[in-house]
Parts: sequence; structure tokens; C-alpha cells
Amino acid sequence: MTLSNPIISGFFLLGLLNNASYVIMIAGAKSISEGSVALVFLCNVLPSFLCKLTSPVWFHRVEYKKRINACVLLMSASFVVVAVGEDYKLKLLGVCFASLQSGLGEASILALSSLYPSPVLCLTSFSSGTGFAGIFGFAWAVDNQGLDSPRTNAGFSPSSPPPPMTVAERCSFTSSLSKYMFPLFVVYFAEYAMQSGTWAAIGFPVTSSSARADFYTRANWTYQAGVFVSRSSGTVYRPTLLAVQSMPVLQVLLLLFFYFVAYSQSLYSYALLLPPCFLAGLLGGCVYVNAFSLISVSVRPRLRELALATASAADSCGIMAADAAGLLLQACLYEKHGIEGAKVKCF
Repeated sequence: MTLSNPIISGFFLLGLLNNASYVIMIAGAKSISEGSVALVFLCNVLPSFLCKLTSPVWFHRVEYKKRINACVLLMSASFVVVAVGEDYKLKLLGVCFASLQSGLGEASILALSSLYPSPVLCLTSFSSGTGFAGIFGFAWAVDNQGLDSPRTNAGFSPSSPPPPMTVAERCSFTSSLSKYMFPLFVVYFAEYAMQSGTWAAIGFPVTSSSARADFYTRANWTYQAGVFVSRSSGTVYRPTLLAVQSMPVLQVLLLLFFYFVAYSQSLYSYALLLPPCFLAGLLGGCVYVNAFSLISVSVRPRLRELALATASAADSCGIMAADAAGLLLQACLYEKHGIEGAKVKCF
């Protein structure tokens, strides 16, 4: 049985719609809290992480349609609160709503892909949509300073309950996924520490708030383009598990490179810095789509739905750790260059 074009398109649109709010909040992070971009990032991932972390306990009790309806309400609430909130703390609450929506939607749709005959194609279509959400989200943010099932009686039908497991068995099962989850954690830690910690402290000149905002926007535009390309390549390029596990090493090297650039103001030009931003997007997107694709073909069918939802917590955990690190990185770089406004102090 092959998948029809409406189903493929449906997964792409689900990825686009689900991740758009997440990206828009990142795109507007400097306007929400200029001196502490990582704080916005943290609010944009913590509720998502908690949702994904607890998903194996309650997802099978709530049908897909109800989860998606909840996502629609949360997305609407996030935009309203961020738009009308005058205090940045209220705006951060709106960011939290967006985070919960994107985490609930992502874990649900990743798990949903396991119910179709070609899960890798579904995952690639969804990943491509999430990649395009990056481009769409930044375009929407710069310009602006009810979902139906893709197939009848399948798309948002109640999820199948996982096999009975004790707490020890669930821990063991999660541990068995570590070879996929650890690369997701590391690659997302490195790229989001880059964005929230180093890119927020680069500008030509760095003492200019508008120059820093300009570099942040351009760097993220370029990064999102790389994400879109790599997340759309799941059916074209299929790396081995070893290759997927090696890519985070390169991402960590890019983080060190950008910290060196931000600290020393060496190689200080768009021509030299935007290509590495694109590479960071390529690496992150490639690890994302291929880690989940490997899970979808390696885990037993009865456990596949549970595995995909469980593994989705790894990238959120990496982002959350990166945002905490990013707060310190940005503060230290601001202190180095005599810039005021950081919300925390350097070591």
C-alpha cells in the first residue's frame, strides 16, 4: 500500500503549522527580551520538554483529534498574549503557550507517522514542513514585527495503548533509544547555544543594538534555510547511525567557532559567518529527520509509536540545556564588549 499525495501533503502542512509559532517566538526573541534572548528560548522549550517527557504515560489515553484541538487553542492563546502583553513577563507566558503547543503537536505527529504504511516518507514530509516553518516563521515575524485528518478513520483515531510495562521496563526501553536520543540532544544543545548565546552577541559593530539584531535575523534566516534543505532530504540521503552520531561533533565545533568569533571579533563579516550558519542548519535538520527515520525502521512495530513520542524529548532537553548555557554565554560576551542589558551575570 502506498501513500496518497493528500497524506504526504497533510504531514507537510502539519509540520509547517505546528512549528510556525515556535519559530516566530524565536524570531521575535530580541524584541521580547533583548538582553536575555536565551530566557525567551527557555520559555519556548521547557513546557514542550515536560509534555514530551510525560507523553508515554498519558498519550494513549487521549485521542489524536483532542490533542490537535488543544494545539489549536494553545497557538491562538500564545499569539494573543504575546501581542497584547505589555510586560515582558506576560509575553513570556505567551511563549510558554506556544512551547506547549509545539511540543504536544510534534510528539503526537511523530507518533502518528508510525500508523501509516510508509513511516519514513511521513516523517520526511513532516520534517520538511517543520523546516519550511523556519523560513515562514522568520518571514512572518520580519513582515509583521481546525485541522482535519489526512485519511478517514486513521489520522486522528485513538492511539493504540502501549504494551503493559513496569517503571523499570519503561526506563529500560527509553535507555535502548539512547543511541538515537543522545545525538539529538547534543546537536540541539550546540545549535541553540549558538543562536541564543553567540549570535545574539555579534554585530557590525557589536555595540549597536540594531546591528546585533540585524546579524541575529540574517544568521537565523540562513540557518533556517539549511534546516529546510536537510529536513527535506530524508528520502534522498539516508546516513548510517554512525554518521548521525558523528554530526553533533561538527555542531559542537561550530559552537566553539562562533564563540571565538563573538569574543575576539575575528572573521567579522557576513560573507565569512553566514555559510557556517547554513551548515549548522544542515547538521541539525539532518540529525533530526534521520534519527527518527532510523527509529521508525529499527523498533518493533508494536513499540514504534511509543518510541517516536519518547525520543522526541531528546531535542527539547538539548534545547533547554542550551538555553541555560546561552544565558551565560550572552552575558559573558556582553560583559567582554561593555554591552548593558544582560539579565544574568557572567561567572
